[in-house]
Amino acid sequence: MNKSLPRESGAALIEFALVAPLCMLLLLAVLELGALMWARLSLQHAVREAGRFALTLRDGPAEPRDRHIVTLLHDDSFGVYARLQQRCVTTTLNGGNPSACLNPARGAAPAVFGAANDRVRLAVRGCWPLLTPPLAAFFPRGVDCFDASTVYRNEP
Repeated sequence: MNKSLPRESGAALIEFALVAPLCMLLLLAVLELGALMWARLSLQHAVREAGRFALTLRDGPAEPRDRHIVTLLHDDSFGVYARLQQRCVTTTLNGGNPSACLNPARGAAPAVFGAANDRVRLAVRGCWPLLTPPLAAFFPRGVDCFDASTVYRNEP
């Protein structure tokens, strides 16, 4: 009677070989999306901190205001700002047109941060590179581009 039953030794190994790559891909996708959300939240935190400094209308402890704002973005973002591709920091005064990308090496005009009682929007745009190729296929050029911004009113 046992000789008439089909042998099933190795069936579990075949099933595991078929299912394991899909499970690993799903796990990597969940980790990648978690890292993407962490990057967005970290950059938003850094932009808020830089905005808090910028509204005081003063220079940094050892550098001009525009350089110090970029330094704050870099330091408070837990490395996210440094890893962003095509990053651009802009300011908008009183709902007008955004400034050109700040270039701290060149120096920014003080006007981009407004005067007393001006409303200023500080924004950072950048692209986060995805590491998982199947997940990156769902994003243009394999990166997720996003903005983080805050609006503040300069102190009088």
